[in-house]
Amino acid sequence: MDSQFYTFEHNGIKWTALSKYSHLMENRVLRRIEELPSLEKCKLIKHNVYRNVYRYKPNHPSAAGVYIKRYRLRDWREKFLAKFRQSQAHREWKMMLLMRQRGFPVPEPIALGERWNKRMVENYLVTLEIPFAVPLREAEGVESEKLMAALASLANKLRKENIFYKDFQLGNILLKKRGSEPHVFLVDLHSARLFTALSKGQVSFMLAKLIDSFAPTLTPQDQDTFLTLYSEYDPF
Repeated sequence: MDSQFYTFEHNGIKWTALSKYSHLMENRVLRRIEELPSLEKCKLIKHNVYRNVYRYKPNHPSAAGVYIKRYRLRDWREKFLAKFRQSQAHREWKMMLLMRQRGFPVPEPIALGERWNKRMVENYLVTLEIPFAVPLREAEGVESEKLMAALASLANKLRKENIFYKDFQLGNILLKKRGSEPHVFLVDLHSARLFTALSKGQVSFMLAKLIDSFAPTLTPQDQDTFLTLYSEYDPF
């Protein structure tokens, strides 16, 4: 194993984590992960049939929090398929590591946990919080053209790096302002995949997905601005 990572097993969960976060994660969170959702300082922020997302915030106000995704496969078909392929948490872990290596603005994945048994397939993905970033739909006081330029640059980088992000839309984008400059970050990357080359159909799909998500947060004029700026990178 690369010295960048360390591994351990606890209560049947096999963990791979970034070494630089070992003290915080192993002692305070990972070895107590089964206490979710009652784990101290954890809050459930998203729930559906297959995945819960929790936010853990240490006591120190300057310390960054983490997000914990817990995946549970209950459907027999999903359990069967999981025996022959990497877990959803594992696929997102690898994709986030790859995207960070290629300079994408995505959260840092800091721990992956996997447990397999006859009754349940349970996996965890822990990512570092991006301090002061907010969902793009909730952002205020952002200069429209600068935001469109940031989104156009991000869309072009996905195309150039041959990453097909099936769920490329405003709901999966965070925004952080540094002065007057907006910086955008991609989250929830379980549907992102690396290809040798993207087809025009895949590129068009991502652009359409993003533009369809503009309303009601962004205006038709914003859409025109985005397409104009994007075409400077890729003239279609």
